[in-house]
Amino acid sequence: MAKFGYYFDTDDREELAAAFRWMSDFGCEEIAKDTIEYEKLRPQWQQTIERLRNGDVLVVYKLSNAIRGARELLFFMEFCRIREIRILSIADRIDTGGELFADTGNVTAHLFDVLAVFTSEVATLKNRVASKVRTNKKKLAKRRVGLSKLERNTNIINLYKSGYPIEQIWKLSGFRSRSSVFRVLNDAGVKLQRGYTRRKEKEQ
Repeated sequence: MAKFGYYFDTDDREELAAAFRWMSDFGCEEIAKDTIEYEKLRPQWQQTIERLRNGDVLVVYKLSNAIRGARELLFFMEFCRIREIRILSIADRIDTGGELFADTGNVTAHLFDVLAVFTSEVATLKNRVASKVRTNKKKLAKRRVGLSKLERNTNIINLYKSGYPIEQIWKLSGFRSRSSVFRVLNDAGVKLQRGYTRRKEKEQ
């Protein structure tokens, strides 16, 4: 009989850390986790299920944390019934082996309570993950924009120092006005020697 642990990584850091310790203390040989990047595929969850054999024990943080929907839950329950796999859900306080969580009282009523909120909890988790993914994409986009600005400004400075005329640098920069090119050079502390020379020639 082997013991496996699993949880899907969310922002519930304290709860998941406590669940991880619980699984370790219970004797789980391996504790797998999936991250938000793989919320739909959940490869670690699939691998854990594939490794289960008759009579094994699977510990999860919470059913709604591990399973993505009601249909998958039904298949999972039937799979565990056929394989005689014992399921422990820490936050749900469920033990299909009937040894732990004796304080839940009427086990049947408690199980129905857990299943009643399962769908809404799964939907809430999916929304949280989707929101975090969108936020991460926006942050990545901002970083890319910042990097392109840095590269553009660096190119402007290098071109000027290499002797390219302002007119050509302006066209290569993508700026709408030449004043933006001068602003970049001034912000970088570059002395506009060529511009100064032209002004001096006009004065003479």
